[in-house]
Amino acid sequence: METRVSNDEARTPVTAGELFEQHHLAIYRYFCRMVQHPATAEDLVQETFVRVVKSLPRYRPMGRDTAWVFRIASHALADHFARRDIRFVSLSASADPGADSHAVLALGLDEALNLLPPPERDAFVLREVVGLSYVDIAEAMGISAEGVRAKLRRARLQMRSLLAGWRSAQPRSS
Repeated sequence: METRVSNDEARTPVTAGELFEQHHLAIYRYFCRMVQHPATAEDLVQETFVRVVKSLPRYRPMGRDTAWVFRIASHALADHFARRDIRFVSLSASADPGADSHAVLALGLDEALNLLPPPERDAFVLREVVGLSYVDIAEAMGISAEGVRAKLRRARLQMRSLLAGWRSAQPRSS
């Protein structure tokens, strides 16, 4: 039997299964971008939704479910990194000089993301990869929408600069 939470704001009750169906793919994409390993991302999705199930009886929807689930996911990711004493993973070691331009560009993006400070990287990935709104990102990160805008602006400027430098350092193919 699944726990169902009612919302006083005339929304339909939410179950863990419904939350999983609505959000698991976005959470998985978020984790894939952040840890660069599909099996680890799957484990983190599972851990996130175990936490969702445990937290559901205490959940009182005040905003959107998306932000609440992503906040739990970001805590699971932080715990994952803390347990392993690691930072965001870079794929530069696996760069193949014969790779197609899309793969090379993806490596450049990964390198640039790796150089962003964690809060800016999180905001950037949640917006550009996952597609969350500013309000959902603000709720997920526990900051204001203006704080999200500022982090995204800094992240975009840094990404632009890093990618311009990275691209100019790449050998030209003829």
